[in-house]
Amino acid sequence: NISSCGEITSSGNYFLTKDISASERCIEIHDTQNANLDCNNHIIGSTLGSSSNVDIPLIVNRVQNFSIKNCDIRPDSANLGNSIWILNSNSGTIEKNTISQGQGKIRKIDVYKSDNLKITDNNIGGIYNQSESSSNRIINNRFKNDGLPSVAGVIRLTQGKNNIVENNIIDGGWDGVYPESNTIQDY
Repeated sequence: NISSCGEITSSGNYFLTKDISASERCIEIHDTQNANLDCNNHIIGSTLGSSSNVDIPLIVNRVQNFSIKNCDIRPDSANLGNSIWILNSNSGTIEKNTISQGQGKIRKIDVYKSDNLKITDNNIGGIYNQSESSSNRIINNRFKNDGLPSVAGVIRLTQGKNNIVENNIIDGGWDGVYPESNTIQDY
């Protein structure tokens, strides 16, 4: 059972027992294999720390065979930032999570050099950004922009191959009312 922020560096099944938050980073899973985190619908949060301009509630780095599920991930700072950062990791599942927008800013899942992932059944208040990653499946997710007119939910894949993007819903959050302005804006 996990009841505070920290590192996971061993194989096993981990269960969040309450809402947790820390400055900059909350949970970092790294340098291991067969690590599974079930948040039981609790919050993993982060706030911008004094020594960094990065607040990332959940990081997965150099992990083989992992899962992250049932998490409510909430970065608290007003910066555009990552909610989940997955790098140099393979054979993982990210499912049934909520990635919340924070203080009027878009959040994102960032994937870098990570293959054979399944990103499914998540509610994402922002962007999925993937680079140098292959054979990933992004399916059955809902991307929603809760009121920021300049960015809708976006799926961005670069420098990879054999990825599948299927059956996702992208909701730009437009209320159907044009702003009172003489400028043309995209919606």
